[in-house]
Amino acid sequence: MNKELILQNLIKNTYAESKRLSIAPETLCRFSGVGTDFVYNMKKGCLPSIEKITALAEYCDTSVDDLIGFDSKKGVRDETCHS
Repeated sequence: MNKELILQNLIKNTYAESKRLSIAPETLCRFSGVGTDFVYNMKKGCLPSIEKITALAEYCDTSVDDLIGFDSKKGVRDETCHS
């Protein structure tokens, strides 16, 4: 798996979930228990633990695969080309 692509997808999808839930990304991260520096750390290149990704996915009622942009048949999807 490509770390940079996973990080890009996680950041993009964290923002998308916060928009869907009508809350700020920092608020989403705080409410889900991953910490308010979750997105900031990813932007610095730090891949979060699976526990944090799982906590965020559970709070958003989505899957880890969706957050990281994973397709079981194709691997990690490059979602940066989609709006």
